Amino acid sequence: MATNVLNPKTRSYEFFGPVGATLVSLAVPPITYLLYFGCSEASGGCPPRLDHTIPELIFSTFSSSDFWKGLWDTQAALIYFGWYAFCVVAWAVIPGDIVEGTTLRTGEKIRYKINGTRPFSFSSSLSVADCGAIFSVQHVPLGAWDCFGVHRSQWTRGVYLHL
Repeated sequence: MATNVLNPKTRSYEFFGPVGATLVSLAVPPITYLLYFGCSEASGGCPPRLDHTIPELIFSTFSSSDFWKGLWDTQAALIYFGWYAFCVVAWAVIPGDIVEGTTLRTGEKIRYKINGTRPFSFSSSLSVADCGAIFSVQHVPLGAWDCFGVHRSQWTRGVYLHL
């Protein structure tokens, strides 16, 4: 008697499957740090000048307490977790359609709330409202670029590694 399998287990993988996903997950952070620190103004640009050998540069970098202190930024962490909390609250509070996902191996279908556009619109509205608050409270004549995020988000340039 043949059994009808609803969703058979995957037997082939793309991009080397779980091994490839693990390699990418482990390789991307060190490469990001290498590019960030190796191609910075402090290192002499990209590619950096090699006045010393590579092991000497690595040792001097890792033995510096400023290097380790520079890997953490409390403000960036608070903003990241604040944004995450906003997304969770927006998902829970803002209404959206409930849809069924694909059929699982057990035959069940999980229900999902689909409301991505509404939280985006809400966060964009908050950004524009913040812009209006700048004009009305501070009475400073700011240009449109300052208002809509170019000037106010410049701090991310210095903390994007931390985010």
